[in-house]
Amino acid sequence: MKVKIAKILLIGGIIGLLSAQEKNFSPVSIYRSNPSKPPYAEPSTYLKKEKIEVKVKTEFKLVEPAKPLKGENILGFGWFSNEVYNSATPGTDDGYDHWPSITTDGYGYLWAAYSASQGLGSNKDTIYIFYSPDKGNTWYLRLKWYSTDTLYGVFCPTISANKGDNYIYLDAALGEKRNYSFLAGLHFSLRFQHTGGGNVSDIYTTPISSYDLYVNGAIAADGTPNSPYVYLVVIDWSFDPDAAVDFYRSSDRGTTWELVHSESFYDAITSAIDATPKYSSQGAFFAYWRYDGTNSRIWVAEADPTSFSGWNEIDVGGNVVRWPVRVAWNGTKRIVIWEEHTANNNSDIYYRYNTGTGWSQRMIFDNTTRNFVSPDIAISSDGTAFLGIVRDENGDYWGHPAVFASTDYINWTPYKCNSDTTYDYDVIQEYNGHEQYLGTVLCNITTIEENGKIFPSLIWRRVQNTQGGGDPWFSGIQPIYSVSVEPDQTGNTMPGVSIDYLMAVTNNGNFDDIYNLSTSGTLPNWTAEIYDSAGTTPITTIAVNCKSTKYVRLRITPPPDAQMGVCDTTFLIAISSQEVSAKDSARAITCIQGVAGILIEPDTMGSTSPGVSINYMMRAINNGNLLDTINLTLYGTSPGWTSELFDSTGTTPINKIVVPAFSTRRFILKITPPQNAPAGSADTTIVKGTSSFNPSISDTATVITNIISIANILIEPDTTGEITPGQTLNYYLRVINNGNSLDSISLSLTSFHPSGWNTQLLDTLGNPINFIKVPPFGGMKRIILRVYAPPTAGSGERDSSIITGVSSINPSVSDKATVITYIGLIANIIVEPNQTKSGLPGELVKYRVFVRNLGNAQDLVDLSLTSSKNWADPIIRDTLGNIIPDNDGDGKQDLVLGVGETKWVEVWVYIPSNAQAGTQDTTIITGESNNIQGVKDNAILITKVLPQILSLIVDPDQTQKIPAGTQITYNLYAILKANTADTVKLTLSSPPPKWQAFLPVNKIWATPYDTIPFNVIVKAPKIDIIGPPEEIIDSFHLIVKGISKTDTNIYDIAEIITLVYPELDCHNFASPFKSSKGTTFIFSLPEKGKVTITVYNRLGEKIKDVIKDKEYNAGVHTYYWDGKNEKGNKVSPGVYVYIFKFEGETIRGERGIIRRKTAVIGD
Repeated sequence: MKVKIAKILLIGGIIGLLSAQEKNFSPVSIYRSNPSKPPYAEPSTYLKKEKIEVKVKTEFKLVEPAKPLKGENILGFGWFSNEVYNSATPGTDDGYDHWPSITTDGYGYLWAAYSASQGLGSNKDTIYIFYSPDKGNTWYLRLKWYSTDTLYGVFCPTISANKGDNYIYLDAALGEKRNYSFLAGLHFSLRFQHTGGGNVSDIYTTPISSYDLYVNGAIAADGTPNSPYVYLVVIDWSFDPDAAVDFYRSSDRGTTWELVHSESFYDAITSAIDATPKYSSQGAFFAYWRYDGTNSRIWVAEADPTSFSGWNEIDVGGNVVRWPVRVAWNGTKRIVIWEEHTANNNSDIYYRYNTGTGWSQRMIFDNTTRNFVSPDIAISSDGTAFLGIVRDENGDYWGHPAVFASTDYINWTPYKCNSDTTYDYDVIQEYNGHEQYLGTVLCNITTIEENGKIFPSLIWRRVQNTQGGGDPWFSGIQPIYSVSVEPDQTGNTMPGVSIDYLMAVTNNGNFDDIYNLSTSGTLPNWTAEIYDSAGTTPITTIAVNCKSTKYVRLRITPPPDAQMGVCDTTFLIAISSQEVSAKDSARAITCIQGVAGILIEPDTMGSTSPGVSINYMMRAINNGNLLDTINLTLYGTSPGWTSELFDSTGTTPINKIVVPAFSTRRFILKITPPQNAPAGSADTTIVKGTSSFNPSISDTATVITNIISIANILIEPDTTGEITPGQTLNYYLRVINNGNSLDSISLSLTSFHPSGWNTQLLDTLGNPINFIKVPPFGGMKRIILRVYAPPTAGSGERDSSIITGVSSINPSVSDKATVITYIGLIANIIVEPNQTKSGLPGELVKYRVFVRNLGNAQDLVDLSLTSSKNWADPIIRDTLGNIIPDNDGDGKQDLVLGVGETKWVEVWVYIPSNAQAGTQDTTIITGESNNIQGVKDNAILITKVLPQILSLIVDPDQTQKIPAGTQITYNLYAILKANTADTVKLTLSSPPPKWQAFLPVNKIWATPYDTIPFNVIVKAPKIDIIGPPEEIIDSFHLIVKGISKTDTNIYDIAEIITLVYPELDCHNFASPFKSSKGTTFIFSLPEKGKVTITVYNRLGEKIKDVIKDKEYNAGVHTYYWDGKNEKGNKVSPGVYVYIFKFEGETIRGERGIIRRKTAVIGD
């Protein structure tokens, strides 16, 4: 390839981006076009007119499938950093990788590009393109873009993406490079579409047909989703010795490019340029740096698909601006940031921002002595600005990457909540013994947004030393979610009174978080509530910024009836809404406040002998409502005497005692007099108890000990025994000396028994005795009382022996024991109580009876039943309904009863459903002893039947016909279904006018289930058919009702219908009548037959057959005539005659003819 080169530019350490589409280009003709007028006069001699032919071929390699890359990984400070790729030796920093660039697409994938050479001095640069689907945790190599020409390489890539259609765009310079220097040449663009999952399509590369000596440029996709527009700015050094900036626009996703604006200048150079999309809006934003040897200037421009604003200067204060210059644009927010090189090789970062109201003044990022270099800027969708930067401590342009964030573009804070004091805002710190050196202009930042969280993503170049070599590294947020709740607290309150605990919820993570708040462990009937720090608003969640603390109040309310001393333990729990495993809790222990109250008792007095200790059993009583440790002290003890405190066993010395609330604990006060204590002397020791809960609460007991000889004896036990005639029974008795001296106790025996019995007092060897020596202080000796019953001893005989002991120290002190010996068993059974109950037929009546053993030994009591009417269930049950068992298998139910024991049983009596009222059953339950035959008792259970009326029947329903004016007697009957006789009251319904109905009797005596007859008489009136038809009553519906006297709700009715046979007659109504209204013929028939009614005028002429041979049943009938003749004409006013003719079974001829007159009047 032959290229005419105008100028060689040395850019140390810049090696470009790799990747592309495999495509060969034919020679491209490049012409120098006339630039637009620059802000400075430019001699036309600087314009290049000659044509340059460039023959070059670039190729791309699509890595299929994409392979994950595994390099080093560093974790710390909430960030993770990993080596994206090492073109030389993985795991070292000896690669030759340069100019990293990063962007994100609409899938949330990160795309990174950088250029790498084959080694020091190589001009064979390749651009590598990677993607990460998991926010930078894993990287996959996807494309390589390179030139096959040995003299040329592609370098200085920048990358941009449209987040709508996920087209990725790159630009790079193609030229000759030697020993970290390159000869600028042709500029190329590359595009492809990410179709998801790392798959790409529509890969295309094209040269930019413009100036012949291009160096670095910047590419930006249009900010509108799915827009095909792409923008490119490049630096052209084809002017000698100065430079120009060209602006290109593509409307077809980088397939073709149009030079829109070119601006050249002289006496100045530039190599720093940047471009960014106007995210979510149309257009892009650009900036570059220009230096004329004295002053530095930054120029910015905006473009969209139809316009270019031209370059406008941003005042930077006249200082030396060192590249890079970086820009960010999102909506109305724009930021330009740059590095300024100051004296002593120091660098600071300055910027200006525009939020839509104009550019701010010149701002310094940090005014400390720190050096900051290589800045890059990004703005997220919520307007937060993220600054990627290199912290250069030594002024050698090598240092640690760091990320800062700002929402107001004035105040910047490390991202994200790093707490390390040494590297308080670094992404990484020292590693493997050397710093993570970072070359200039090799830091590029973007953001990923997911579920409302923003993840700044930084790509940078880590080099091993300043001699060369370096690899691209990525740093991303490693989310840390951590929370602490503190402190554990304890408090006291009263029943029903709330208590608040102020708790601190601290976000120890590196992201702002919302914590779900809850409680656990609260006692039943207690309430636990969570409020804000003011204690006014109930809350269940709290938002806490990272590395921040907010306070909440845990309110505990005990129930009004909470017992004193009861303690509740409630845990306040905070759980991260982002990571449920991030949680913590603090404990609040709330106790019901108590009252201390103690008693030490008794005040007491005792006697002892010289040198003989005496123990006093004392009581420590806690009348308070809390567990109390009572401190015990002694004072007042006489000289030479000793006083000691022991536990209740007398073995362990104590000076305090733990006593629960409302409880008593015993302890021993041991008093020991001296050996030479004189008789009658005394000691007074005071025991003081003091509450540890409230030391002001105390009590004392006074104990006085006298030196005296005391006699105290016991003869025991009183006892009873059973003996068989002819047998001997030995009783072993105890003689106890509770005195304080050895005592010779005199013994005597007094016995009361029938003749033939014998008693003796013996020692344990069987020798007769009348005294015994017993040591003091509870010393004990045994003696024997021997009782003999003669063979002839009868049942019920007994011996009563009294053994008396008298102290020889004090004869007034004595004791005795009584021993009773009886013959055989005593059986005595009680069965009670007798009972009487009533019930209705069919009912179950239950009786509870107790059986008691009043004998002197356990007894097996047989149970049996007798029932006078066999109503009783023969099975006897216990009170739970369980059947009493037969324990000895003799076929009888029985009870095992200890001496004096009582058991209850149930007897069930079923009253038959047909039992008559007043009848009764007598059931006898008997309990009989098995110890002694014939010993038994019983209880009498009487069950009476109550009256019961089930139903009443009054029958039959009847219908009869009688002649008019006659009467009829109806025969009825009543049947009472009951278990007792009853009076049945009879009533009749009211008769219609002129009818009569009556009962010969109005009540009857009914015996159960018998048929009781009675009569009802009905008298019918004469039937008068003259008049309106509706006033004629020819039947009577009578209701006969019978009602039980015992239960008026029990009744029945019978229905009697009486019909009347009328006399033969016929009339009409109305009469006279108007021919327009007609008249009604009313006729009564005593039997069934045919009826004819014919109307004549006074001349005897027939007017009309109103009815002709029509058959009717017996009864009263009506027929309407409309007053018209046979022809349908109204008859004239006058007098008319009608003839009624009836032919029945018995009535014929003249007997069946009735003649009547009627008149017709005018209308």
